[in-house]
Amino acid sequence: MVELYDRDENRDRLANDAATKSVDVSSFPAVMYIESQRGCPYDCIMCTVPKTYGRTPSEMPEVILQRLEPYFQYLELLAIHGNGEALLSRNIQRYIEIARDNDAFLHCNTTAFPLNNKLIDRLLEAKLDLRFSIHAGSKRSYRRVMNDDLDKVTGKIAKLVDKSISRGHKDNSFWFSAIIMKENVEEMADFVRLAHRTGVNEVRFMRLLPNHRTLFGTRRSKDEIRFIHHEQSNRSVLRRFNELLPEVQEIADELGVNIGAGDMEHWSDAKAGSKDLANRISDKLLSKKPFPLRPLEGSCLVPWTGQVQIEQNGDVGLCCAIKHVVGNLYEQDFAEIWQNEQMTNLRRSFAEGKQPKVCGYCNGVDTDEYSIPVNLQIDQRRSAEL
Repeated sequence: MVELYDRDENRDRLANDAATKSVDVSSFPAVMYIESQRGCPYDCIMCTVPKTYGRTPSEMPEVILQRLEPYFQYLELLAIHGNGEALLSRNIQRYIEIARDNDAFLHCNTTAFPLNNKLIDRLLEAKLDLRFSIHAGSKRSYRRVMNDDLDKVTGKIAKLVDKSISRGHKDNSFWFSAIIMKENVEEMADFVRLAHRTGVNEVRFMRLLPNHRTLFGTRRSKDEIRFIHHEQSNRSVLRRFNELLPEVQEIADELGVNIGAGDMEHWSDAKAGSKDLANRISDKLLSKKPFPLRPLEGSCLVPWTGQVQIEQNGDVGLCCAIKHVVGNLYEQDFAEIWQNEQMTNLRRSFAEGKQPKVCGYCNGVDTDEYSIPVNLQIDQRRSAEL
């Protein structure tokens, strides 16, 4: 029988396991990602999420949530993420209550399209860590990429931010995400200014991921210019991003906007774009990644603090950044999966300073990724050991 601890004891154990990179853990994760939606009715031009035109996206089965129930008490961040617009979930109130009742942040990536007064009030029942997919600094680019009105959407976000402040929710975190591409790279400074005007004090720049639509080119109508991955994301775009970043950083500093831990800067320096693309195609077709050929040095807290991706079919993925299944909740209890041989080997690899091949060229996760109590304790443990 699995031994369950109280919340404080688990946090203490987790901080120790992570700080010492223990291979055999005695704790449960503080961060969990749940695939609340599969499919999306919206038509963002570059999105990897499967479209459900005229159909209702599928929901996480209740039986999976019940099997996870004993472990929700340890969460400091519950993410409703994955393959859809999280705020459209019919179970949104359930996720709000799980976060609220366990004093965890409710985290998701959202277009903000579904926001209205009722939903804003419901969301504010919990602590929030929300990433808004804006991906533009101008109305023209926003319409091209997101197929909606920028002023209308940022108005909804501003209302949420204002209500959060007026109700004294000091812990809430709101940030803007921009996938950098040819379409918007010249608007990076405008993007930072837009965040500031909306009351959002953090932005992150992300890379463009390929999918079967954008690799061959996609458009919403015959009158629209095709959106093709290799035109939107290439060395020229990476070079321009790096040229503009120092100036954008100065503007952000002046406005009091933080440029957070997005992955665009990492990927522009990694020079691994074509290899990562080959990994993604090979993983899809053959369930394996050919690159890197030699093990990379690497460090990541995910095998300890968690960032497990729970999918609707019961699969438990290592994290939301890569597709690597370590177990299935229809076959095993979560605790058995969290402590199984696969997870032990992954922890051992990182403990030895080597990045597992399944992680490809990911830059990993450290304590700066989430503002949660256990990460503060991990930093304190690390400092004590120096």
